[in-house]
Amino acid sequence: MKKIRLGINILVVIVVFAISEFIYIVHNRPELLLKYYVNRSQVLLDQSELDNIIGYLIQIADVKVFMVAENYEGIMWPKRVIYPGLPEDKLLENEYQELVDLIDLDNIYNNERRLARLFYDLGLAAYQYDENELTEFFWDIAVRLAPEWSFFHKELANYYLVKGKKKVAWERLNFCLKFNYSKEPCIDFLKNNWEKNETVEVGYYKQNIEDYYLNIKR
Repeated sequence: MKKIRLGINILVVIVVFAISEFIYIVHNRPELLLKYYVNRSQVLLDQSELDNIIGYLIQIADVKVFMVAENYEGIMWPKRVIYPGLPEDKLLENEYQELVDLIDLDNIYNNERRLARLFYDLGLAAYQYDENELTEFFWDIAVRLAPEWSFFHKELANYYLVKGKKKVAWERLNFCLKFNYSKEPCIDFLKNNWEKNETVEVGYYKQNIEDYYLNIKR
């Protein structure tokens, strides 16, 4: 019995130590954790394990959001996300596979907005297959990865207006107003859309987003 207790105590110490080391790395050396997730994602890309790939991309985003939030103390906080998993829909899986096949992990590693664009595309594909939970999940990640970019904020706020969730739409816009570069466009959306209950088609800002990425590639 004493040996069993000793073994349990040792195991508890090891687990506590591992957790404390993980927390230390996230707070002090997030780039190490990020590098691990990127390397792991590359292995899974080579093996075409779609659900696991997306899971690791979410882990990459989680670390990136933590790093972005450090620039907005008092405005934005890291937010742990729990991946709901892919639905059993072959057509949606095929769309996701096409998006994943286009991933350039080096670009994602060095540029939060490119990663945000990926999550925007994943969310829009989910919406087209009536997977609203995934749409909200992926677009929230996109917003937090690129909080200064208004199109993600407006797309998500418009989505909630379309769904009749005006209060939630306001909460999303209120979050947008905290950031210098996204503030004015979100004020315009607030006045011209939210106050008048006027919506646009979900995915309306896709072309604006594509145009931006074409410009930064030049």
